Amino acid sequence: MASAIQEITSDRPTMALIRRILQLLSQTRYWSIWHILREENKEIDRLTKLAHINKQGLQIFEISPLE
Repeated sequence: MASAIQEITSDRPTMALIRRILQLLSQTRYWSIWHILREENKEIDRLTKLAHINKQGLQIFEISPLE
């Protein structure tokens, strides 16, 4: 999967985000990715929309800021 991400060519902000994601994944011993429908994960959907509205870039939350 990481090699597929590295082959993506896009605008600079997107590539910076992808590089940051790859960096975070490389620091984690075990990781997996699941597709979860937006309707089944409304809290993450709200966080994603908030990040796009505020143009804040990548943020990592250990606990939900909505609690």
